[in-house]
Amino acid sequence: MQRQARKHSVIFFFAQIRQNDIRTQRFYPLVTQTFDRRQRGVRNVQSGRVHPVFGKQQTVFPFAAPDIQNGMEISDFHYFKRFFGKFRRLRRVLPHRPVFVPKRLIFHFSPLLFCLLSLIKTAFCPLNKEKRSCSMEKFTLFHTVKIHECDANGVLRFDLIFDLFQDLADTHAAKMGLGYEYGIKHGIGWVGANYAVKIERMPALNESFTLATWPSAKTLVTGIREFSAVDEQGKPLFYASSQWALINLVTKRPVKVEGNVPAYDTLPERMIETAFANPALPERTDFSTAFPVRWSEIDLNKHVNNTNYPLWASEALPHDFRAAHTIAEADIAFKKPAAFTDDIIVETEIDGLETKHVIKRASDGTVFARVRFLWVQCGK
Repeated sequence: MQRQARKHSVIFFFAQIRQNDIRTQRFYPLVTQTFDRRQRGVRNVQSGRVHPVFGKQQTVFPFAAPDIQNGMEISDFHYFKRFFGKFRRLRRVLPHRPVFVPKRLIFHFSPLLFCLLSLIKTAFCPLNKEKRSCSMEKFTLFHTVKIHECDANGVLRFDLIFDLFQDLADTHAAKMGLGYEYGIKHGIGWVGANYAVKIERMPALNESFTLATWPSAKTLVTGIREFSAVDEQGKPLFYASSQWALINLVTKRPVKVEGNVPAYDTLPERMIETAFANPALPERTDFSTAFPVRWSEIDLNKHVNNTNYPLWASEALPHDFRAAHTIAEADIAFKKPAAFTDDIIVETEIDGLETKHVIKRASDGTVFARVRFLWVQCGK
């Protein structure tokens, strides 16, 4: 019979103990559903074969291989902690008798390996549950253009679309359990790194439209998020792809997305196929504008909010150029956040309908952002 049991790769441990031994049952819940009293053996619930045991009153240790436990899975951390804490004491009570001794030494550690794998699975269960709760759908909001949101042409101001993007992303992240409150609690935060924007037309005063956002991809330390805006007829107004870096709020260094935030699904639908390359720096300086950071431009992170950089770049152009043109495309790369004490200088190059901008600190030339605009004439 020992030879028959030796053919099986699963290791079973048995002990000659009384069924009513309180000291044993206290730490070893009996796996009675697999114990075959008539054939005096343990039945494998998958193969149906009976593994023989010796003695009149015997049972199976609960850390035997999972295929004999009829779907039971031991994943209670406290149970294993109590088991290992009392192991030496139980050795005096229970004479361990393996049915067979494996040839390779590693087989001796199979029960311990099974316990460790169960603990690892248990440790990651909360993240798996949160992943199931984060199934991905597009998150939408309705917005109507108000009078204070219009520019001189009576349409939504260009810089306000970044405010809408930021609010939409924050609201959606909060619903996913990844928002500002979660970040503050865990010492991490999402910061905008890149934007690629295309504008078909800007909505006019009192015009209503639908905004939508969704995460489309993840990298090691960033998340890719899409934005779209359509009018009441479903025609596109403007859309964007953005990249957000996950950083440690203390060190200000990027951290891995996986393992630092609950797992979430993505919807692989890109609005703009871009790798978020850095916009080219101006080869010459056609215009230069200098100004200090204003207090109203500082956000709750004590830095200049990212929505201000595209505004600074567009305001650095001559008035007659701005009055005759409107933005059709924008590529923005955020490099370093500016503080309230910084003096800003924006250097601009105009190349036909394309403008290149670099925003930096006036004192030492530290680059805060790089911006590229593609313009079209008003009315076209």
